[in-house]
Amino acid sequence: MNFGQAIQALKAGYKVARTGWNGKGMFLILISGTKDVVPCEGTPYAALAVSPQGIVTINPHIDMKTATGEMQPGWLASQTDMLAEDWGIVGNETAVNSVGEYELPIGQTVKIDGYPFELREPVRALSGQHVLDVLSADKNTGIQAV
Repeated sequence: MNFGQAIQALKAGYKVARTGWNGKGMFLILISGTKDVVPCEGTPYAALAVSPQGIVTINPHIDMKTATGEMQPGWLASQTDMLAEDWGIVGNETAVNSVGEYELPIGQTVKIDGYPFELREPVRALSGQHVLDVLSADKNTGIQAV
């Protein structure tokens, strides 16, 4: 599989990796982003006051599970990665369950990329649209309540 096909697999909700990463537990996932969340006190987003309105939007991005088991937000491909033909899908299940809907109420706190956020308005979306904390997220919704 080439890099373009790997990106399409990510968009379809699959975990992808290069052949050379096998045995190291490394893979990539696409995080589709989350709109209008309130950073909880004590997080870097809150401490830095990144938004004058007090809310932030996390844009879509690709995260990597590293060989040491940590999640690295915002993975960037090298030219070698982009030109490689050794990409493949990891496992046979999607990392994101895109079937069904869920709703979270105002005031619900969720983790996004490991940081807790409080919702200012109800969120209604397809299951798995917000894959937030891959290692401990609810497999049905992709959201971890705090």
